[in-house]
Amino acid sequence: MAPPHSSRTATRSRSGLRVPRRFPEESKIFSKHRGGLVKKGSTFHSEKLALAFGLMSLPAWMPIHIMKNLRICDDCHLVMKLTSRVVSRELVVRDANRFHHFKDGCCSCRDYW
Repeated sequence: MAPPHSSRTATRSRSGLRVPRRFPEESKIFSKHRGGLVKKGSTFHSEKLALAFGLMSLPAWMPIHIMKNLRICDDCHLVMKLTSRVVSRELVVRDANRFHHFKDGCCSCRDYW
Protein backbone atom coordinates (compact mmCIF):
# COMPACT_ATOMS: atom_id res chain seq x y z
CA MET A 1 0.00 0.00 0.00
CA ALA A 2 1.35 3.42 -0.94
CA PRO A 3 1.89 6.06 1.74
CA PRO A 4 -0.87 8.68 2.04
CA HIS A 5 1.49 11.54 1.18
CA SER A 6 2.93 12.04 -2.26
CA SER A 7 6.69 12.24 -2.75
CA ARG A 8 6.32 15.94 -3.57
CA THR A 9 5.03 17.01 -0.17
CA ALA A 10 7.37 19.00 2.05
CA THR A 11 7.76 19.39 5.78
CA ARG A 12 9.59 21.90 7.91
CA SER A 13 12.76 20.78 9.66
CA ARG A 14 13.90 22.09 13.03
CA SER A 15 15.89 24.84 11.34
CA GLY A 16 12.80 26.01 9.42
CA LEU A 17 14.09 24.71 6.06
CA ARG A 18 11.46 23.15 3.81
CA VAL A 19 12.61 19.57 3.25
CA PRO A 20 10.85 17.38 0.66
CA ARG A 21 9.61 14.02 1.90
CA ARG A 22 10.69 11.00 -0.04
CA PHE A 23 8.90 7.67 -0.17
CA PRO A 24 10.61 5.03 -2.36
CA GLU A 25 8.24 3.21 -4.67
CA GLU A 26 7.17 -0.19 -3.39
CA SER A 27 8.33 -1.89 -6.59
CA LYS A 28 11.83 -0.53 -5.95
CA ILE A 29 11.96 -1.73 -2.33
CA PHE A 30 11.10 -5.40 -2.84
CA SER A 31 12.34 -7.93 -5.38
CA LYS A 32 11.17 -11.43 -6.16
CA HIS A 33 13.56 -14.09 -4.97
CA ARG A 34 12.73 -17.79 -5.22
CA GLY A 35 9.00 -17.50 -4.65
CA GLY A 36 8.97 -14.72 -2.06
CA LEU A 37 9.53 -11.01 -1.75
CA VAL A 38 12.88 -9.89 -0.38
CA LYS A 39 13.61 -6.36 0.78
CA LYS A 40 16.36 -4.70 -1.27
CA GLY A 41 19.18 -3.02 0.62
CA SER A 42 19.19 0.39 -1.09
CA THR A 43 19.96 2.35 2.06
CA PHE A 44 23.72 2.03 1.86
CA HIS A 45 24.54 2.39 -1.81
CA SER A 46 28.05 3.68 -2.36
CA GLU A 47 26.96 6.92 -4.01
CA LYS A 48 24.79 7.82 -1.00
CA LEU A 49 27.71 7.22 1.33
CA ALA A 50 30.01 9.25 -0.93
CA LEU A 51 27.45 12.08 -0.94
CA ALA A 52 27.26 12.08 2.86
CA PHE A 53 31.06 12.15 3.12
CA GLY A 54 31.29 14.98 0.57
CA LEU A 55 28.68 17.05 2.40
CA MET A 56 30.54 16.65 5.68
CA SER A 57 34.08 17.21 4.44
CA LEU A 58 33.99 19.62 1.47
CA PRO A 59 33.42 23.38 1.71
CA ALA A 60 29.95 24.66 0.73
CA TRP A 61 31.17 26.41 -2.44
CA MET A 62 32.79 23.28 -3.91
CA PRO A 63 30.72 20.91 -6.11
CA ILE A 64 30.71 17.26 -5.10
CA HIS A 65 32.01 14.81 -7.72
CA ILE A 66 31.15 11.11 -7.36
CA MET A 67 32.47 8.40 -9.70
CA LYS A 68 30.81 5.02 -10.00
CA ASN A 69 31.54 2.08 -12.29
CA LEU A 70 27.90 0.87 -12.34
CA ARG A 71 24.68 2.58 -13.40
CA ILE A 72 22.95 4.73 -10.81
CA CYS A 73 19.66 3.28 -9.49
CA ASP A 74 16.32 5.14 -9.46
CA ASP A 75 16.38 5.71 -5.71
CA CYS A 76 19.93 7.11 -5.68
CA HIS A 77 19.10 9.36 -8.64
CA LEU A 78 16.12 10.76 -6.73
CA VAL A 79 18.20 11.22 -3.57
CA MET A 80 20.82 13.18 -5.53
CA LYS A 81 18.16 15.42 -7.08
CA LEU A 82 16.49 16.17 -3.75
CA THR A 83 19.80 16.72 -1.97
CA SER A 84 21.01 19.16 -4.62
CA ARG A 85 17.82 21.14 -4.10
CA VAL A 86 17.81 21.08 -0.29
CA VAL A 87 21.49 21.95 0.25
CA SER A 88 21.81 24.19 -2.86
CA ARG A 89 24.92 22.46 -4.13
CA GLU A 90 25.99 21.12 -7.47
CA LEU A 91 26.52 17.35 -7.61
CA VAL A 92 28.24 15.56 -10.48
CA VAL A 93 27.86 11.77 -10.66
CA ARG A 94 29.63 9.73 -13.33
CA ASP A 95 28.08 6.30 -13.80
CA ALA A 96 28.80 3.61 -16.40
CA ASN A 97 26.91 5.43 -19.17
CA ARG A 98 27.07 9.19 -18.63
CA PHE A 99 27.65 12.15 -16.37
CA HIS A 100 24.72 13.37 -14.28
CA HIS A 101 24.88 17.04 -13.26
CA PHE A 102 22.44 17.73 -10.43
CA LYS A 103 21.64 21.36 -9.69
CA ASP A 104 18.58 22.90 -7.99
CA GLY A 105 16.75 19.57 -7.98
CA CYS A 106 17.20 18.89 -11.70
CA CYS A 107 19.45 16.47 -13.53
CA SER A 108 21.15 17.03 -16.88
CA CYS A 109 19.76 13.71 -18.15
CA ARG A 110 16.17 14.97 -17.61
CA ASP A 111 15.38 11.68 -15.82
CA TYR A 112 16.18 9.62 -18.90
CA TRP A 113 19.13 7.35 -18.37
